[in-house]
Amino acid sequence: YLDHTGSTLYAKSQIDAYTADLQSHLYGNPHSGNPSSEHMADIVRGTVLNHFNVTNDQYDCVFTSGATGALRVLAENFEWTKGKSKFVYLEDNHTSVVGIREPVETQNSKSPFHLQNYDAVKVKEQKLNSTENLSQKDKRVGNIFAYPAQSNFSGTKYPLFWISEVKKGEAFNLSKLIKLCPGNPNSCNWYVLLDAAAYVSCSKLDLTEHPADFVCISFYKMFGFPTGLGCLLVRKSAAEMLTNKRYFGGGSPAGYLANCDFFKPRTVLHSRLEDGTISFLDIMALKHGFNFLNQVDKSMVRIQDHTFSLAQRLYRAMNMLKHHNGAEVVKIYSHTDYTDSQTQGAIITFNVNRADGSCIGFNHVLQLAASKNIHLRSGCFCNVGACVSMLNLTPENMKTIFQSGHSCGDHIDIVDGKPVGAIRASLGYMSSTRDVDSLVQFIKESFLQNNSLVHWVQEMFFTHENNLSAEVNDEVYYDARSSVSDSSKALTLEKIFLYPVKSCRAIEVSFRFWTLCETGLTHDRMWMIVNDYGVCLTQKRENLLALIQPSIDLEAGTLTLESESCGSVEVPLNADDRIDGSVDINVCESKVCGDRVSGYDCGEKVSKWLSEFLGYKCYLIRKNNETRFAKKRKEIENCSNQTLALTNGAQYLMLTSSSVKFLQEKINSQLSEDGSKLGFDEIVDRFRCNFLVSGCKAFEEESWSKIFIRNQANVVKFMCSGLSNRCSMICVDKTGQKGLEPLRTL
Repeated sequence: YLDHTGSTLYAKSQIDAYTADLQSHLYGNPHSGNPSSEHMADIVRGTVLNHFNVTNDQYDCVFTSGATGALRVLAENFEWTKGKSKFVYLEDNHTSVVGIREPVETQNSKSPFHLQNYDAVKVKEQKLNSTENLSQKDKRVGNIFAYPAQSNFSGTKYPLFWISEVKKGEAFNLSKLIKLCPGNPNSCNWYVLLDAAAYVSCSKLDLTEHPADFVCISFYKMFGFPTGLGCLLVRKSAAEMLTNKRYFGGGSPAGYLANCDFFKPRTVLHSRLEDGTISFLDIMALKHGFNFLNQVDKSMVRIQDHTFSLAQRLYRAMNMLKHHNGAEVVKIYSHTDYTDSQTQGAIITFNVNRADGSCIGFNHVLQLAASKNIHLRSGCFCNVGACVSMLNLTPENMKTIFQSGHSCGDHIDIVDGKPVGAIRASLGYMSSTRDVDSLVQFIKESFLQNNSLVHWVQEMFFTHENNLSAEVNDEVYYDARSSVSDSSKALTLEKIFLYPVKSCRAIEVSFRFWTLCETGLTHDRMWMIVNDYGVCLTQKRENLLALIQPSIDLEAGTLTLESESCGSVEVPLNADDRIDGSVDINVCESKVCGDRVSGYDCGEKVSKWLSEFLGYKCYLIRKNNETRFAKKRKEIENCSNQTLALTNGAQYLMLTSSSVKFLQEKINSQLSEDGSKLGFDEIVDRFRCNFLVSGCKAFEEESWSKIFIRNQANVVKFMCSGLSNRCSMICVDKTGQKGLEPLRTL
């Protein structure tokens, strides 16, 4: 597990203590005057402050939905002076920090100003004003400087002494901003917002030594549970700036009238800012989270040393990985060389390169890692500023990419041959050398190129008689597109496959015909298996689906599901025909490739069979007659009007025998450690095609725009709507086991 910056893991003893607490005590709504809940919440606030070495005389703890919620509370309640206040931030900041600039602009303050990484370390000769020892009667303009204690992108730790220097006005490159304080520079006050969400999971933050005015935290990053709970720590001397409250709700007002414009806020800061009932049961869970963290290492020193030593180990091992020609396998993005835990956290951000220096898309790496049960994070990690800077992208290029339809978190990972994101491995206090070494071994097995690999890549892309090119398809993020011209040669349709139940085994059509319907092959992908939450199951998450063999009896009008361990069960092909004699049909909803899909529950009998087979409650759902359209593909006009059943992107998938044989040869030329080879039929089965075609050269099909299939009655024209996105499901075999092939060779 290498995504601790996303969320660390919770401990069994922590959850046991929490559930025992729930079973032993009665906690009611604090607003109802429940003494146990009121007292508990106050104790936990003190526990939070104590962890950061301050008391409730120095700071207040405002509970929020997380670090993002804390930042929103700050942005909406800070007293921005119209036309004067300034919000300054590093480019290397989380999205939620940068987002403060929008309410700043809405309230007609000065436009936000961003600093490049480390700009704030520059020292000014002319001192700025200090926020210390100012009288209450002074007319002040509040400004905020925001930066992360640790970058969630690269793990860089920024200097905590910036806090005191900014507050004293002795440092910080604000020469362009002095003019914002008209007349007397001492009427301008700078407050420091410290994003500590990524920092405090493995490092000690002492707010007595480094008294930031505002600190945002998400607790699940510290000890895994509860999620959806964080806090805004507010220094008491800065609390007077949080007076811009507009909305009030729950117990936040001290009093208000409904029939006139009267509202009196509460005087205690957390009571004023916490609208509605606080998450008191989650807050109670914090007590057990901090207890566990303190048992591990209250000082956080050993945790920091442990996680940093693992990061060093990973950094050095990655740097040692070289291709046959000496080229680096891994490109690491960092401001440091991982020699000092005071300047570098337990994060390694990287991309994987081929021997020729070209980058492998991070989505491809992530999918292949998932097939080995390795948890990573990919993309920009909600930190576009650091991503653009460290990957040497330009804001103009990124703006063009976003305006063209790309969005954060989608499947686009390579644009114009350059990565637009990276892969992040992050460590926590329960991480081990095994975690680190597993990742290194995975990269070696999957991406390190030796001479034999280079030989057949060159054969494929440079000396093959079809002159296949490796031009990147912008939409399909790592498929190659062929430069071969369209062919009019005679082809043969060798086999037809259909997949009645999504992600289960195929049925090969054994006779010479099968009917087509408006969604594709009749009965193809018309059923899906969903869990108790209505989530559609696929082999990506549930490998056992590969063991379920469907069969169709057209004369009897039945679909049969069969497995070696549970026997078989029948359901009707049509929703109107109920084998068990019942008349009630439950309508269910699920999502397929982001589309909301409705269907009919096929009954308790098959649900019981599936639940016994998979080990948890499941249902078989048949898609109803509501129309579902394919998403538009920019390569083919008018392809978006095709209607789909439960397929991902198109009505049919086609595969050619020659391409399968080519891939088979390359896979088997590089035997896995156990020496097992992939057979032709097994590879065909992995790609889940509807049509298997022969009579062309390998990969020639990538250039086709349309195909004509002739039968005795007429000719049917099929439009090629594009290449199918690669998916880690092709690494699951018929026994439900996951491997690296064939995705690694591809």
